[in-house]
Amino acid sequence: MKTLYYDKKLVAGFIWILLISLIDHYLTIKFQANVIANEQNPIGAWLIMADGNSVALFMTLKMACLWVIAATLLKLYKTKPRSAYLGLAALSLAQLWVVFCLLQ
Repeated sequence: MKTLYYDKKLVAGFIWILLISLIDHYLTIKFQANVIANEQNPIGAWLIMADGNSVALFMTLKMACLWVIAATLLKLYKTKPRSAYLGLAALSLAQLWVVFCLLQ
């Protein structure tokens, strides 16, 4: 039976992104009133308004985009692992920045 091999850096990066994303979603929902009042991203503000002043559509599309990016990074990893690592690092930092913004 063939043993599966996992790139530990890639797995750790995806676990990190998943955890940060979970925290982001939790804080966005918990502080929904503040997010609605202070959203600075014009697309995010438009999505919130389009959904009747709710963060549900905004967060759903945000998660969908995150999954598309993750799938793209996995596909990129097969041909250009170094580029996938750079993309993973950039996504990790962006996710962390979002959480810091929510905590202020």
